Amino acid sequence: MTLTDTNAATMAYWFLDTLAVVHSPAPPLVIEMTIPPGGSPPLHVHQGLDDSSYLLDGTLAVRFGERTFRADPGTYLPQPAGVPHTFRVTGSRAARMLVVHADDSFLRLIQSLGIPARSRALPTDMPQVSPEELQRALRDAGVSVVGPSMTAEEAEAIALTPTASRAGRGAAVPDMAELHRRALEATGIIVANVAPSQWTAPTPCAAWDVHALVNHLVAGNLWAAELAGGRTAEQVGDRLDGDLLGTDPRRAYDASAAGANAAFAAPGALETPCAVSYGPVSGAVYASHRFLDVLIHGWDLAVATGQDTMLDPALVDACHEVAAPQADVLRVSGVFGDRIEPPGSSDAQARLLAMLGRRT
Repeated sequence: MTLTDTNAATMAYWFLDTLAVVHSPAPPLVIEMTIPPGGSPPLHVHQGLDDSSYLLDGTLAVRFGERTFRADPGTYLPQPAGVPHTFRVTGSRAARMLVVHADDSFLRLIQSLGIPARSRALPTDMPQVSPEELQRALRDAGVSVVGPSMTAEEAEAIALTPTASRAGRGAAVPDMAELHRRALEATGIIVANVAPSQWTAPTPCAAWDVHALVNHLVAGNLWAAELAGGRTAEQVGDRLDGDLLGTDPRRAYDASAAGANAAFAAPGALETPCAVSYGPVSGAVYASHRFLDVLIHGWDLAVATGQDTMLDPALVDACHEVAAPQADVLRVSGVFGDRIEPPGSSDAQARLLAMLGRRT
């Protein structure tokens, strides 16, 4: 499955100087926040709630307890209860993040201080909120302000440090386009070995048999070629709906994989915004989501058809790095199933699959 945006179910608010789009109004809440350049909340603490967010676009300087770091797109930002934290949007671009909350306290805060947005742009004429009103609304939401917002000087110093996702890593890791290519190749081998009698077999994805699962992979690849190539969903229209396998599923998969690989491997593709349904996001972020989808559904397909289910350990490690920061978002959106607690002796592959709702 892929992340989707059900527009009919969303609500948008102008909240202080931000845009808040509520994708899931019932707990757990999923709220997409757009924060302008230089935007910074005061240093604050959540008293009884673990907060988490996933940075989709833009760059942040982050203070989390005693730790400071730069966050780039794809960074997971956990904020456990009781830990002071803040950030500042650096550079000239607005930041977008998905915020996941276990209760409705943040939504109540947004509704108490915000107004329904008249567009999906950042607000330009919001009335000022008095310090007393802000403190009262924060207190009602279980938030305590413990310090000022981050200054531009502090953010500039933090921005020179290694990113959160790369800090402390010793070994070089292939770029996302290469990881995506290797996942396409590995899953392609499994597709090529599906027997004629197995196309109606069930898979670990309860709603899909083998044919439907491979059709999903082909559709995802074709969408990647279109969106990473600069087109929009409106331009694509409905031509990627329905059965895309025809009479030769292996050929359909190989052709779609070649197109997706070429799109992300093109010069500048990983830095270019892609107009995905939950975006826009950078090509690197979109490629990471496609890498995750292709690799894990390749395992699903191997299970369904009795093939070797051992994944490349390097791809497993890279996939865990992609999936772990956004596991909560993936579960809430329905992309993967609920986490399963793996046995204590489980290897890295089993732990990854359990995190994504797969039993081994």
